[in-house]
Amino acid sequence: MDIDTLLAEHGTLVFGHRGASGYAPENTMESFGLALEQGAHGIEFDVHLTADGVPVVIHDFDVHTTTDGQGMVVDLTLEQIKSLNAAGPKWPKHAPIQVPTLDEVLSTLAGKLIFNIEVKADTENIEHRVAELVDKYGVGDAVVVSSFNPVVLHRFAAAYPKIRIGYLYMDGEPYTQLAQMMTGVPIYARHPYHAMIDTPYMNAARQHGYKVNTWTVNDPERARQLRDLGVDVVMTDFPDRILHALSD
Repeated sequence: MDIDTLLAEHGTLVFGHRGASGYAPENTMESFGLALEQGAHGIEFDVHLTADGVPVVIHDFDVHTTTDGQGMVVDLTLEQIKSLNAAGPKWPKHAPIQVPTLDEVLSTLAGKLIFNIEVKADTENIEHRVAELVDKYGVGDAVVVSSFNPVVLHRFAAAYPKIRIGYLYMDGEPYTQLAQMMTGVPIYARHPYHAMIDTPYMNAARQHGYKVNTWTVNDPERARQLRDLGVDVVMTDFPDRILHALSD
């Protein structure tokens, strides 16, 4: 599966933001499976390294916001992470569910979805641990690595030059300054918050040869506007809802 081939075939793609996280606990195998079932072209998810160097799929640096545990991901072993309930406080009635490893996600879903792997921290060796798994499952053409952290993206570009790089940034951040920090990194896509996108924005991105992948779009009308502007990927908590909107 290749992201550029899918774009050529379908136009704007729909990715599940942390899976189908409007319907199931975010960043879990249940959420990812539901996104696939609903017809999403890809999934976006977040990766951190455990204390013993295993890439796990969890959003925050601290486990307490999305699990029933306490502590920083980087200070906990895989065994400790696996003992947590990833349904967490947001899904109090949900059956216990584990935090998945990146290996589990790729081994289960390789060939079925595109993967937007957002790397949160510039933990030592994270680029190598992620790249090893991308190679192991042969999904290089189906992966975009994104981050808000320029250090992370520089390290990925150096360690794995063929990887597609997505640069995340928020409204209000001075893009000229951000672009300077990314000098030397081959940017595949800009990943702006969707409110930043309008016709001048898209024209500038195309002028520089960038794809535009945006988040988090849960309103069907806004999704249609973004499609009509030529956005490449729309990330949403509700893949079925946005796919339906874009089929009109």
